[in-house]
Amino acid sequence: MNCMKGRNMKTERFQIGTIPAVLYGEPARQGEIAASSGQILSWNYLCWVREHTIRDWTCPIRILYGSEDKMISRRTVEDYIHQHDAKLTVMEGGEHWFHTPEQLTVLREWEETET
Repeated sequence: MNCMKGRNMKTERFQIGTIPAVLYGEPARQGEIAASSGQILSWNYLCWVREHTIRDWTCPIRILYGSEDKMISRRTVEDYIHQHDAKLTVMEGGEHWFHTPEQLTVLREWEETET
């Protein structure tokens, strides 16, 4: 994937949720990007997201969001659900990446309920 096609190859500024990041050619070639939060992001995933934006999905959209998400603001999620008529479930104390035993239990229960 060439996300950089037609873009400035030296530096590209973008924003994931509310976290601005600056990309340089070398980190992108290595496949990882260090966000200003310190989290390592996948260059391939960023490319995939850019190339597969939601336009006209006809299936129901369900989102599980952690109230302590540091990657995507609640405002961004709220705007998204209103634009796409999606249903939002919020896990209090949950993070962006559900990984603790408690978060994984909530995720599994949510999947069973929403799918």
